[in-house]
Amino acid sequence: MNLRVRSGKRRPGGFTLVELAIVFLITAILATVAVYTYRGLLAKARMMQAKIALQHLVKTETIYFADHDVYTDDMDTLDFNPVKYEFYSVTVALDNTRKNYTGTAAGTGPMSGDRWFVTKSMDPFQDNTSLFFRN
Repeated sequence: MNLRVRSGKRRPGGFTLVELAIVFLITAILATVAVYTYRGLLAKARMMQAKIALQHLVKTETIYFADHDVYTDDMDTLDFNPVKYEFYSVTVALDNTRKNYTGTAAGTGPMSGDRWFVTKSMDPFQDNTSLFFRN
């Protein structure tokens, strides 16, 4: 007969408080990184809406200019519906000759504080004082 002598204490099943705390801490760190990344991607997607709206504005203004030899700030004449852009309010400001314009997309709701601009000769660019400014 083989008798084995067990040395030491027998450990009860389950996890210790330290093990559970470490798992909880790692989970919390991963969740924080995920939420931060998600919010950044959400803001980036919303900013893409501003760029797309202003690119659309440039195209409609170009078509209008080809027909009338001046630009307009009347969104209805352009058949441009800025209401469909949920996070940005789009406006147009003309110079005195009506041969140049500046389009502005100002953030609304969760994007308040963000501003984008476009002219006939430039791609949309973000105001460097924006709360969401990215290089």
